[in-house]
Amino acid sequence: MLSDLHRRGIELHKLGRFSEALALYEEALITRRSTELHCDRALALWELGRSEEAIEAYDTAIAISPASVTAHYNRAVMLYRLHRLPDALAGYDRAVSLRADLPFLWNNRAGVLQAMGRYIESLQSLDQALKLDANNARAHYNRGALLLLMERYDEAIAAVEDALRLNPNHPEALGVLASAALKSCNWSLVAELAPLIKTETMAGRVVLSPLMVLNCSDDPALQRKSAELNLAIDLATAHAPTHPKPLWHGEAYYHKRIRVAYMSSDLREHPVGANALSLFKNHDRRRFETVGLFTGQDDGSVLHQRIAKAFDHFHYVADSSDEAIARQIREMEVDVLIDLNGQTHGWRPAVYAYRPAPVIATWLGFSGTMGAEFIDYVIADAVVAPLDHQKFFSERILHLPNSYWPAFTPPSLRAIDRDQVGLPASGFVFACFNNPWKIGASQFDAWMRLLHVVPHSVLWLRNDNEALTRKLRREANSRGIDPLRLVFAPRTGTLEDHLARHQAADLFLDTFPYNGHTTTADALAAGRPVVTMKGIGFASRVAASLLRSAGLADLITETLRDYEELASTLARDLDRLTMLRKQLIAPHQNAPLFAPSKFARDIEAAYIGMLEKVGQLG
Repeated sequence: MLSDLHRRGIELHKLGRFSEALALYEEALITRRSTELHCDRALALWELGRSEEAIEAYDTAIAISPASVTAHYNRAVMLYRLHRLPDALAGYDRAVSLRADLPFLWNNRAGVLQAMGRYIESLQSLDQALKLDANNARAHYNRGALLLLMERYDEAIAAVEDALRLNPNHPEALGVLASAALKSCNWSLVAELAPLIKTETMAGRVVLSPLMVLNCSDDPALQRKSAELNLAIDLATAHAPTHPKPLWHGEAYYHKRIRVAYMSSDLREHPVGANALSLFKNHDRRRFETVGLFTGQDDGSVLHQRIAKAFDHFHYVADSSDEAIARQIREMEVDVLIDLNGQTHGWRPAVYAYRPAPVIATWLGFSGTMGAEFIDYVIADAVVAPLDHQKFFSERILHLPNSYWPAFTPPSLRAIDRDQVGLPASGFVFACFNNPWKIGASQFDAWMRLLHVVPHSVLWLRNDNEALTRKLRREANSRGIDPLRLVFAPRTGTLEDHLARHQAADLFLDTFPYNGHTTTADALAAGRPVVTMKGIGFASRVAASLLRSAGLADLITETLRDYEELASTLARDLDRLTMLRKQLIAPHQNAPLFAPSKFARDIEAAYIGMLEKVGQLG
């Protein structure tokens, strides 16, 4: 039975008066040793941001009642939010050992396993939840989202459709359904969902992955709305304070060297890490001190080691809470904090919400707005984000003089023969190594028409998924093209091998509305021209930015008809194509895309300008 103090504390807690509730709980604990009291005290402490004390309160509750499922469960929830995943899993395991008949325990346990990358075990945990409650819409949805990650797209669609049947108003299910449709090139389902996605997203009723929004719509207003909705979910999931007290209060540091910190989960074997490395290495160490904040897991790769060594200071912070990372940034007196994730997997927006540095900007990781008032700038260029697009960004658009893409020195590549990569010895090779989920029906139609008009040509695509490979070949066959004219490139062991095989292609074809970004840079690095169609939003203009920076602006088109006509013309005019290749492999200092030192000076000048605006430079 609850004491009067405990009961009054609960009432205040419900009203959001957590400090007063905590005081009553602690007064009640003077005379009564109660598991329930310690649990409620833990919840109040958590709401007040005193997370470690909250965990200790649950430890006390469990010491009193080791078989308290509530205490084990709530403690595991908190540990998960603090990114202490192994501890959270241990808590869930203890809870299900006590009450294996509760579906929500298995469901939440699956979420921890998924976050740890243990997908098979996560799926088994969800299956157990559904065995106990077959009508659990949340478990069906989580199963669909997990199957999407596992690239089992048709099963993901079926699972999410079950979730929507049970809960037609599920706010996130439509987004996962659309993602699975896009990633499986289920173009009929994509077309069916597209208008619904726009109306429901703009109304705030559904939330779609920002990356998928970039692929299914070139509407920057929709992209901003999606970013804002996802940000709200991310902050709520992280249990971030709605308006946290800023950690930086306007102090001027006046360091001898400007301290720039780059934070990302992708400072490893990942396109973002690979592309940004040239900047890390080319920073002017006389004027800049660099810090790497790695929120991912060490993959043991050579690239990760090279990235870590490129910084003056490198910190592994994946297991730290958002607030702890923010406080570390403030204690290091970072001048400029750069987010390299954007709204992609691994983003930690709550860190930036604490305002731990005078200037916070986002660059490279995501092609669009973050929808966050606490991000000051998006680093872009005049092509990807014209200033008249400012209304589509919550951040202030900051233009670099050339492309926003990090410049690089093209590598020396070994020669390669077509037979080494499974291509026919003769005939024109159109290629696209973009993610297959970026391929839409209209561009696939255009590609098939190109194969019709260019005899003996083939289309060389990336092979990520055997089921998808079979589907695309069926789609080609239905358009009157021999399925074997679609050749699929498997993953290579090294980046060097991947870049070397580009030389076996004649012309790269871009996707839209979501362009190839790293893939366009890779093709240009290998001396292969790319034909693109420039759209409206950031993501649909990246290839245009890269081509302009490489001196090949003539390969930018703005309509599907012009895109198709230019590709067809180049396939028939081999002299012009040869000239374009020679232009790419000419002395690279003539093109901004191939001048990494110049790019480093340009972005450093941007950092200085940002700091001057907030009075941080004397």
